[in-house]
Amino acid sequence: GEPWSAEQRKNFVRGTTFYRGEAREVYCAAAGFTKEFIESGSLRELLHACANLSIDTAPTTPPHNASHAAAEKARAEQKKTVRRMLWLFWCWNSRAGAKA
Repeated sequence: GEPWSAEQRKNFVRGTTFYRGEAREVYCAAAGFTKEFIESGSLRELLHACANLSIDTAPTTPPHNASHAAAEKARAEQKKTVRRMLWLFWCWNSRAGAKA
């Protein structure tokens, strides 16, 4: 999807505070933010979602001289961390790591 405007980000994040449980799932799903997306999205898609949700994801870029295996491991770790951050937001609207 397209990057959200600051107003869209603010409205969505504010809207999540009104819902819990199934209602929250429905609200998030309306924007394409589903359990399935969090579990199966590519790293690029997940980082895009974090940007739309104003979740700060400190990038972990392996050194340019890193081996292919080391670079893959770093990307896998970053993907795991990003998924965890999205789960926290999806479940509880945790603002830990969110930009002000």
